[in-house]
Amino acid sequence: EPLRHAWQGAEQRGKATGVVTSVQFSHATPAAFVAHNKSRNNYAEIAREMIMESAVDVIIGCGHPCYNRDGVELDKPKNFNYVGGEDVWQALVDGTAGADADGDGKPDSWTLVQTRKEFQSLSSGETPKRLCGVVQVEKTLQQRRSGDGNAAPFAVPLLKTMPNLAELSQAALNVLDDDPDGFCLMIEGGAVDWASHDNQSGRMVEEQIDFNRAVETVVEWVETHSSWDETLVIVTSDHE
Repeated sequence: EPLRHAWQGAEQRGKATGVVTSVQFSHATPAAFVAHNKSRNNYAEIAREMIMESAVDVIIGCGHPCYNRDGVELDKPKNFNYVGGEDVWQALVDGTAGADADGDGKPDSWTLVQTRKEFQSLSSGETPKRLCGVVQVEKTLQQRRSGDGNAAPFAVPLLKTMPNLAELSQAALNVLDDDPDGFCLMIEGGAVDWASHDNQSGRMVEEQIDFNRAVETVVEWVETHSSWDETLVIVTSDHE
């Protein structure tokens, strides 16, 4: 039985909605806020629904088909599943992907951003109506990078080409706060869990610090652009 998820309720109230994650944007947590599918493993179907059918305004995460785990461009694209298939990816690149998000009967196409510089430039100033950010890396911002996965935190240098979760969050906030009716945003530090599963205590610490900094970014936004009377922030975990 299809169930209405939280962001559909928000959209029916006129609010802008978005999801941000440090792993693939079609992974379980962001998918649960946007899509409907019988299995969390149907990445291509989920990503296709998120991009081509949903009414959300911001989707940001990893899963780029043209880059490896270290953010190095591949000679040939490898896996289009996380972005909805090759045709959906091409539509994103061409600027033609997207359904009617605002209810006016006309398609609302996505603006695709990919580089760290592009994400940083969206931290303030003018923003597109709908933002799809696909970071130039295969699965995670940092957790799956090369080097000793069992090393102490930050012993293996971070990938400098990767935006951090705080930068992604700031970009999303800057897009969504244009809606006078308010917004709902889910931000996931998805690889805290992954590092824990892999018994990578050092990288788990890295990921938790990255998440904490994203929380600080949200708090700063509330205290600068809103108030605690107007905005609710919930910080939680799945099974830590």
